[in-house]
Amino acid sequence: MLSIAALLFSVSLMAQTGVSLKMNLEKNKVYRLSAASQQTIVQTVNGNQQTIDSKTDNAISIKMLDATADFMVTEVHFDT
Repeated sequence: MLSIAALLFSVSLMAQTGVSLKMNLEKNKVYRLSAASQQTIVQTVNGNQQTIDSKTDNAISIKMLDATADFMVTEVHFDT
């Protein structure tokens, strides 16, 4: 049992290590990102049930102008 507990503890420690995320964007190329979400909220307020429906669609264009090891210069356009 002790070895299983130690194994589970070491696995949880390994899961906490950081990961570097990199964006390998090409210079002067436009990338378009879009996100859509739909949400339904049902709540009861003072005994009255309320339903709220929400739908969003967003689009963003990103153009990388310059990049170094520490930062990235981009041009961002909110299309919607």
